[in-house]
Amino acid sequence: TNLIVLNVNCRSIRNKTDDLAALILVTGASIVIGTESWLDQSISDSEVFPVHFTVYRKDRNVSGGGVFLLIHESLKSCKIDFNGLSCETVWCRVYLENGNYLSVGCFYRPPASDASPVFSLYNALSVVEDGFVVIGGDFNLPEIQWIDITGL
Repeated sequence: TNLIVLNVNCRSIRNKTDDLAALILVTGASIVIGTESWLDQSISDSEVFPVHFTVYRKDRNVSGGGVFLLIHESLKSCKIDFNGLSCETVWCRVYLENGNYLSVGCFYRPPASDASPVFSLYNALSVVEDGFVVIGGDFNLPEIQWIDITGL
Protein backbone atom coordinates (compact mmCIF):
# COMPACT_ATOMS: atom_id res chain seq x y z
CA THR A 1 0.00 0.00 0.00
CA ASN A 2 1.30 3.45 -0.92
CA LEU A 3 1.19 6.18 1.68
CA ILE A 4 0.47 9.65 0.40
CA VAL A 5 1.60 12.45 2.69
CA LEU A 6 0.21 15.98 2.33
CA ASN A 7 1.98 18.97 3.91
CA VAL A 8 -0.16 22.11 4.35
CA ASN A 9 0.30 25.56 5.87
CA CYS A 10 -3.23 26.58 6.85
CA ARG A 11 -2.94 30.11 8.24
CA SER A 12 -6.10 29.27 10.19
CA ILE A 13 -7.88 26.01 9.49
CA ARG A 14 -11.17 27.22 10.96
CA ASN A 15 -12.34 28.85 7.74
CA LYS A 16 -10.69 26.33 5.41
CA THR A 17 -12.19 23.02 6.47
CA ASP A 18 -13.82 22.44 3.07
CA ASP A 19 -10.55 23.27 1.29
CA LEU A 20 -8.65 20.77 3.43
CA ALA A 21 -11.26 18.06 2.85
CA ALA A 22 -11.08 18.69 -0.91
CA LEU A 23 -7.27 18.53 -0.91
CA ILE A 24 -7.35 15.23 0.95
CA LEU A 25 -9.93 13.84 -1.46
CA VAL A 26 -8.05 14.95 -4.59
CA THR A 27 -4.63 13.78 -3.40
CA GLY A 28 -5.78 10.62 -1.65
CA ALA A 29 -3.62 11.57 1.33
CA SER A 30 -3.66 9.18 4.25
CA ILE A 31 -1.31 11.37 6.32
CA VAL A 32 -1.64 15.16 6.59
CA ILE A 33 1.02 17.36 8.20
CA GLY A 34 -0.34 20.82 9.02
CA THR A 35 1.08 24.07 10.35
CA GLU A 36 -0.41 27.37 11.49
CA SER A 37 -3.71 25.83 12.52
CA TRP A 38 -4.43 28.84 14.76
CA LEU A 39 -6.51 26.63 17.06
CA ASP A 40 -6.93 26.58 20.81
CA GLN A 41 -8.49 24.14 23.25
CA SER A 42 -11.95 25.65 22.81
CA ILE A 43 -12.16 24.20 19.27
CA SER A 44 -12.85 20.47 19.02
CA ASP A 45 -11.28 18.23 16.38
CA SER A 46 -14.70 17.48 14.87
CA GLU A 47 -15.30 21.18 14.20
CA VAL A 48 -12.37 21.52 11.80
CA PHE A 49 -10.97 18.16 10.71
CA PRO A 50 -12.48 15.56 8.38
CA VAL A 51 -14.00 12.39 9.79
CA HIS A 52 -12.10 9.12 9.37
CA PHE A 53 -8.83 10.66 10.60
CA THR A 54 -7.10 10.37 13.95
CA VAL A 55 -6.00 13.85 15.01
CA TYR A 56 -2.81 14.71 16.87
CA ARG A 57 -2.36 18.40 17.54
CA LYS A 58 -0.41 20.91 19.56
CA ASP A 59 -2.11 24.28 19.86
CA ARG A 60 -0.22 27.43 20.68
CA ASN A 61 -3.22 28.89 22.57
CA VAL A 62 -2.17 32.42 21.61
CA SER A 63 -2.33 34.19 18.28
CA GLY A 64 -1.10 32.13 15.32
CA GLY A 65 0.93 28.95 15.24
CA GLY A 66 -0.22 25.46 16.10
CA VAL A 67 0.59 22.15 14.41
CA PHE A 68 -1.35 18.98 13.68
CA LEU A 69 -1.15 15.53 12.15
CA LEU A 70 -4.07 13.69 10.57
CA ILE A 71 -3.70 9.93 10.18
CA HIS A 72 -6.35 8.02 8.25
CA GLU A 73 -8.31 5.62 10.44
CA SER A 74 -7.20 2.69 8.25
CA LEU A 75 -3.71 3.16 9.73
CA LYS A 76 -2.91 2.21 13.30
CA SER A 77 -1.13 5.07 15.06
CA CYS A 78 -0.20 6.41 18.47
CA LYS A 79 1.16 9.70 19.77
CA ILE A 80 4.85 10.09 20.59
CA ASP A 81 5.28 12.35 23.61
CA PHE A 82 8.33 14.55 24.05
CA ASN A 83 8.00 15.93 27.55
CA GLY A 84 9.32 19.44 28.02
CA LEU A 85 10.09 20.09 24.36
CA SER A 86 10.22 23.85 23.80
CA CYS A 87 9.15 24.02 20.16
CA GLU A 88 5.94 23.69 18.16
CA THR A 89 6.01 20.07 17.11
CA VAL A 90 3.74 17.04 17.28
CA TRP A 91 4.68 13.43 16.55
CA CYS A 92 3.05 10.07 16.10
CA ARG A 93 4.02 6.57 15.13
CA VAL A 94 2.22 4.88 12.24
CA TYR A 95 2.38 1.09 12.18
CA LEU A 96 2.89 -0.35 8.71
CA GLU A 97 1.54 -3.63 7.33
CA ASN A 98 5.02 -5.16 7.08
CA GLY A 99 5.61 -4.83 10.83
CA ASN A 100 7.74 -1.68 10.53
CA TYR A 101 6.62 1.72 11.67
CA LEU A 102 6.94 5.28 10.51
CA SER A 103 7.55 8.18 12.89
CA VAL A 104 5.72 11.22 11.53
CA GLY A 105 6.38 14.72 12.80
CA CYS A 106 5.17 18.23 12.15
CA PHE A 107 7.35 21.21 13.05
CA TYR A 108 6.73 24.96 12.94
CA ARG A 109 9.35 27.65 13.55
CA PRO A 110 7.93 31.17 13.69
CA PRO A 111 9.56 33.69 11.33
CA ALA A 112 12.37 35.75 12.84
CA SER A 113 12.77 33.42 15.82
CA ASP A 114 16.22 32.28 16.84
CA ALA A 115 17.67 28.85 16.16
CA SER A 116 16.53 27.33 19.48
CA PRO A 117 13.40 25.65 18.03
CA VAL A 118 15.55 23.87 15.43
CA PHE A 119 17.95 22.64 18.10
CA SER A 120 15.00 21.50 20.20
CA LEU A 121 13.73 19.55 17.18
CA TYR A 122 17.18 18.03 16.73
CA ASN A 123 17.08 16.82 20.34
CA ALA A 124 13.64 15.31 19.74
CA LEU A 125 14.88 13.47 16.66
CA SER A 126 17.67 11.92 18.70
CA VAL A 127 14.99 10.30 20.90
CA VAL A 128 13.00 8.83 18.00
CA GLU A 129 13.71 5.12 17.91
CA ASP A 130 15.03 3.33 14.85
CA GLY A 131 12.65 3.23 11.95
CA PHE A 132 11.50 5.41 9.13
CA VAL A 133 10.95 9.13 9.78
CA VAL A 134 8.92 11.70 7.87
CA ILE A 135 8.98 15.30 9.03
CA GLY A 136 7.13 18.18 7.47
CA GLY A 137 6.01 21.63 8.41
CA ASP A 138 7.38 25.13 8.05
CA PHE A 139 10.92 25.84 9.18
CA ASN A 140 10.80 29.49 7.99
CA LEU A 141 14.45 29.28 6.97
CA PRO A 142 14.62 30.81 3.47
CA GLU A 143 18.37 31.50 3.73
CA ILE A 144 19.50 28.10 4.98
CA GLN A 145 21.94 25.99 3.01
CA TRP A 146 20.83 22.47 3.93
CA ILE A 147 24.06 20.79 2.83
CA ASP A 148 26.23 22.45 5.47
CA ILE A 149 23.47 24.00 7.65
CA THR A 150 24.70 27.55 7.20
CA GLY A 151 22.45 30.58 7.26
CA LEU A 152 20.57 29.40 10.34
